Amino acid sequence: MSSCNPYWKEVGCGRWKATCRPTEAKEEDQKMKTVTDSRDLVAFFYLLMRDHLTSGKVETIMDQVKDLNHPAEYSNGFLAEHAQELADMFLKDK
Repeated sequence: MSSCNPYWKEVGCGRWKATCRPTEAKEEDQKMKTVTDSRDLVAFFYLLMRDHLTSGKVETIMDQVKDLNHPAEYSNGFLAEHAQELADMFLKDK
């Protein structure tokens, strides 16, 4: 294909695939690196943002948490108790 972007690799029989990587390193590629961390909360946030919520939504929730008066009152007791149990899982000693 002569009109193809010269920065992308051609794959297969002249077809372009979404999984192709640029042939020239760009600044964004430097951010795509492997990071190692053993904290459960980091793993939770990573999986939450990777699979379920945008990072912007997670940051909005974090801002709401910072604005709460503590101790906070929750109107749904069942949900609050479940949240407490999940929080305790992160805080317990290994």
